[in-house]
Amino acid sequence: MDFFVDKPRVAQVASMLHERGIPFSVSIRDVDELRCREQGSSITVNLSTTERPGHSKDAPCGCMNWKSYHGLRTIYNFLDKLAETHPYLCNTCIIGKTCEGRDIKLLMISNGCPSNKAVWLDGGIHAREWVSVAVVTYIANEIVQNFNKMPESVTNKDWYVLSVVNPDGYVYTHTTDRMWRKNRSQYGQCAGVDLNRNFSVGWGEAGEDGSSEDPGSIFYRGPKPFSEPETAAIKKVIHDSKTDFRAFLSFHSYGEVIIFPWGYTSDPCPSYVELLEGGTVMARAIHAVNGRTYKVGSTKDIMYYSAGTSVDWSYGSAKIPYSYMIELPSKQHRFLLPKDQIIPTAKEVFCGVIELMQFIDRRRTGKSQSATSCRATASCPPKPSSIKPVSCSTKPPCIKPISCSPTPSFTGLTCRSPKPSCKKLISSSPTPSFTGLTCRSPKPSSKKLNISSSPTPSFTGLPCCSPKPSRNKPICSPTPSFTALNSCSPIPSCIRPNPSCIRPTSCSPNPSCIRPNTSCRPHSSCNL
Repeated sequence: MDFFVDKPRVAQVASMLHERGIPFSVSIRDVDELRCREQGSSITVNLSTTERPGHSKDAPCGCMNWKSYHGLRTIYNFLDKLAETHPYLCNTCIIGKTCEGRDIKLLMISNGCPSNKAVWLDGGIHAREWVSVAVVTYIANEIVQNFNKMPESVTNKDWYVLSVVNPDGYVYTHTTDRMWRKNRSQYGQCAGVDLNRNFSVGWGEAGEDGSSEDPGSIFYRGPKPFSEPETAAIKKVIHDSKTDFRAFLSFHSYGEVIIFPWGYTSDPCPSYVELLEGGTVMARAIHAVNGRTYKVGSTKDIMYYSAGTSVDWSYGSAKIPYSYMIELPSKQHRFLLPKDQIIPTAKEVFCGVIELMQFIDRRRTGKSQSATSCRATASCPPKPSSIKPVSCSTKPPCIKPISCSPTPSFTGLTCRSPKPSCKKLISSSPTPSFTGLTCRSPKPSSKKLNISSSPTPSFTGLPCCSPKPSRNKPICSPTPSFTALNSCSPIPSCIRPNPSCIRPTSCSPNPSCIRPNTSCRPHSSCNL
């Protein structure tokens, strides 16, 4: 628990805690000094209901940058400007009104592809967490301004960006109380609902540990789920949208953690391992930028009980499979992150978001990372209809096609029959085996190639040699049916041709003539 103490009363409060045996530590000795670092030394009074007293010098014209924090008017002008200058890519819309009549403005970024999946980003659900708003607007700007340079995992998504979930509370932190958390709706003599306790999944559960029924508490959950216009607007947009949302990312501060459902119970969510892996991908990408370490885990395991949160709802009700809450820095400065740390924080988090998008796409398509990399960096040959090759291996990353008529083939394969009847190569080995089988005869042998399930290194072919192969002079036909290896290649002694099937003078095109010696055991000379 953090609480503020007036400077003249610090000694008195410390003495009282000591007498009662309550351990404590001073996290920030001078909050005013830290606020000056956060907002800048030049403080001007601004009585606008949409701006803050500490509005920086470079912002009165409405220019957006990430060298300081900005008020609501500047942020909304920035969103409108993005839509105005990139009408083919993004637009803004008003998804609701707050209890004080302010717009809840959503930015949508899309190239219009019907097959796009959707991603939700939001910040500022808790009014005092200014850095969350700055990071979300930074990500939106980077995507729009550099859309053509972005990886496919970014451009194949529709981005729904709600930079300020809680406009009333955000303005209140700029004009009145910097540490205000809730929105500004009135309940009796008390103001505000904690919007991140006002969603339906887990609402009111876990007792007072998860939320509060007291309107005076900073964790007040409201009289019922979605009682607040801000949470109701989010629910309506996501439920009414025809787009398939794949990720829901809600940015907060502070904590330097990446957390996922559940928050209202200690039970793990159904896809706990998958979410843990996705969060770890983000954390590693963030660490690679500036060396900052984020913890990853469920809300209850990493932090505390939280009932009625947005990520529990997005995962449990909206069925968005990758739902995360990212608690931004910093543990040192709490909610008052200095403005010179906005850009470093935003850059590292954006790298984490991109890596998560790539992770999601790999999961969706079922491709391994190596196969995705192969297709991104090299030109893989087309897949002949009669041959089903395995995925690209590490060595070589891709197999270059050669000219072959009538159907393109892989290296070392020759289609001789107009309508070959090829057997499908099925290997239970985790290592890719042959790239295909040669079709020489319209009626290939009914015998199937038997691949041992042992982890024996695979080759693209075996040499056709006599029963007593010479190390230097293999007797092979000019055009072998497989890509032949030199007989001096390290062929494991565990795989030997069946002498009864091999003719010394001409190679047999029938793959059934080559069978592994199943009676052989691994040997030190085998390259396993």
